[in-house]
Amino acid sequence: MKGLRWMATMSGEISGVQRRIHDSFPEAKYFVHCNSHRLNLVIVNTCSSVVEARNIMTILGKITWFVCGVINRKAILKKEVQQDDKDLDFDLLYESGEALFGAAKRQKVMPKLAETRWTSRIDILSWLLVHYQSILNILETIKAQSNGQTAADASSYHAVLLNFDFIVAAVMLQYTLGYIRPLSILLQSETCDLVRAHLESRDLVSVFQGIRTDSSAKFHDLYERSESIGRENEVVPMKPRSAKRQRHRANAPAENIEDYYRVNFFLPFIDHIISHLNSRFPEELKVIILFHPY
Repeated sequence: MKGLRWMATMSGEISGVQRRIHDSFPEAKYFVHCNSHRLNLVIVNTCSSVVEARNIMTILGKITWFVCGVINRKAILKKEVQQDDKDLDFDLLYESGEALFGAAKRQKVMPKLAETRWTSRIDILSWLLVHYQSILNILETIKAQSNGQTAADASSYHAVLLNFDFIVAAVMLQYTLGYIRPLSILLQSETCDLVRAHLESRDLVSVFQGIRTDSSAKFHDLYERSESIGRENEVVPMKPRSAKRQRHRANAPAENIEDYYRVNFFLPFIDHIISHLNSRFPEELKVIILFHPY
């Protein structure tokens, strides 16, 4: 809540600092947060705009606190993960994939979701995909050793993780956010100046536009990864029931299950990332930063 009030104070269009500076200096068109915070807002806004992304991050936040917020459950987690020595068989799909999955495999405690640090989202998603079977076992153990609301919550979270929608969304988010992590680290570097930050951000837009153009091939690899996780946990791929009128989730027609998730999950998320990156790091800002066109 304090963070939201601070953002309103800075960027409010009626009486925020942004408005007051613009009133005094009309040419100050681009009064914005630091580059790292702007990138964070891209992810927060994208995850909030796409229902499937918003739902999975909400659920993951609840699961992390449910498992790690009580000491005896955390002990169950550590014991289970220590026994998880399964070799990773994921196709890396992009350059930093090995580092992300390798770090997740070495981490024996489930990361917590931090609202103000977006990189926690990619950390927890990578950890989940590496230890998917382990977290299912943990929830089963908690359910067997508990009663009442705790047992009910463990059963509910276990059922959600065995939903193919959830698996596809987790794989998709981990893949897309993985591209943004290197830029986040760069933007926090002491040696990164405004020009480099802007150019790197525009390069990232080009990367996602390329993914958008080649979406069928890119998503096919992600879908195969989702199917692999599903097979390991006896989850049968299926798409939600189609309806003529659907308000609460995407419902675009598709020829098969893979195409359904590409059209209704993957493409909207990529489109939102591109849109928010263009909004936060507009191409025309390059001329203003350098004081002259290229």
